[in-house]
Amino acid sequence: MKYREEVLAKRVAAVLVLSTVSIFCFKAVRSGLRAENTPPQRVLGSKPSKPLRTVEIQRVKAGSFDAKEFFDEFGDVPVIVEGEVKHHPAYNMSLNTLKDLCGDGLVQTSRYDATSASWGGLVDSKYMHLREFVDDYLLKDTNRDGEPPRYLTDGLSLLQVCPKLDLYTPVPKYVSLSVYPIDLDHNKQTNGKRNQIGQPDMFIGNKGTKTEMHLDDMLGPFWMSVYLGSKTFRVVTYWDAVRHFDMYNKKGRGNRLIDQNALSQRWDRSRYDDSTGKFEKRRMEIWNPDLDWFPELDNVTVWEGTVNAGDWIYLPSASLHGVRNDDASWGVTINALYPATVDNQATICANSGFKLSCEEYAYYSLCPLENVGITDDVGSLMISDHETSIDTEEKLRQCYAASPLLKRLGREFEEGRAKDMPLHEIAGYSDYSTWCTELCNIHRNLKEVPKYLSDLDSEDFQYMVNDTCGQCNHRM
Repeated sequence: MKYREEVLAKRVAAVLVLSTVSIFCFKAVRSGLRAENTPPQRVLGSKPSKPLRTVEIQRVKAGSFDAKEFFDEFGDVPVIVEGEVKHHPAYNMSLNTLKDLCGDGLVQTSRYDATSASWGGLVDSKYMHLREFVDDYLLKDTNRDGEPPRYLTDGLSLLQVCPKLDLYTPVPKYVSLSVYPIDLDHNKQTNGKRNQIGQPDMFIGNKGTKTEMHLDDMLGPFWMSVYLGSKTFRVVTYWDAVRHFDMYNKKGRGNRLIDQNALSQRWDRSRYDDSTGKFEKRRMEIWNPDLDWFPELDNVTVWEGTVNAGDWIYLPSASLHGVRNDDASWGVTINALYPATVDNQATICANSGFKLSCEEYAYYSLCPLENVGITDDVGSLMISDHETSIDTEEKLRQCYAASPLLKRLGREFEEGRAKDMPLHEIAGYSDYSTWCTELCNIHRNLKEVPKYLSDLDSEDFQYMVNDTCGQCNHRM
């Protein structure tokens, strides 16, 4: 009897042990499945997330390279050229001088919200005159009514705010031989003039204003001339991001930086908190990164560099970047494609699955569509309004190879003919006034407010047209 009681007791004990182990294993498996799509959890009271590792962006002196040598050396890495635009008339132009020159222009401003799912973390779009923006958000110590700081970013272009700045902000020599967005109908009507009204973009903001990490439309290279103050960039190159960031959400990890949808253009992540029994969502902030939530940031090279007044920065195609203003600053940029970057651009565009309308550079290169078997009939200012059939890398490369514009730009590039040029010269005009008048005509011929300015009412749009058209007789 005693023996049977001992055996029974051992069996009960074994069952209890197995049950405990099973429960523990079940919880571990459940946690493991949950953790497969989320980083390790950080419990309250634990040490802060470890700091982000950054690598300094290489810096070179102006005059060290011609355009061809520059792309041979730096075509696939970020680089800052110190003093490159110090000879431009806009260099060190004060905010008051900028206000006097362009104060009547209408500008679009936004503010930063770390929790927003929008592009660059920018929200609360608001139009105002540039004079009002400078007075109320840049020159005063505190913002009006305690409102958060506002940032003048892309929206209305330099040509829609103050086209006379074309005379003060020439395109640097490295990137003047370029393919950029143009109005294709107007190009045909004018026998080859390359006009467009959507760029260059101005970025003007006070200390602390910023954009969250983002990708630019068309996935091309990026550059910026900084004329006042300083801006710090944090950059991750495309191929590094593809290797480590699940850029196309194949694992469903919430990265919408390139795989954008109507709900998000940021990288967000949700995870379950055992202590609360709830899911929590956070968005990646490159200026306040949490590596416990986004450990992938520790696997890439995060380039960082400060661009001071008179400097110029270049980033290779499709680089992810965030920008912070270290003090009141302004700069100018254009999205464009260059002879030395065509090959890499085609590869990246196809690899991305033709995201963010990257195939549009083929149309702006004036590709002879019928010669390469493409039947698209696109002429609108916004090609993205049309269905396009450039959907393979082969078609893209065929277009670039057949483009008479790219052939000409390539010859001039190889012959060392790149130089600083105002946009009106790049567009095919010998003088500012004629070019400005043509831009005015494009605006006046629009039947309605362009879709990309859909939040601008018709009265303000008409004001903008009249104001910019009135600048065509400006002289320096």
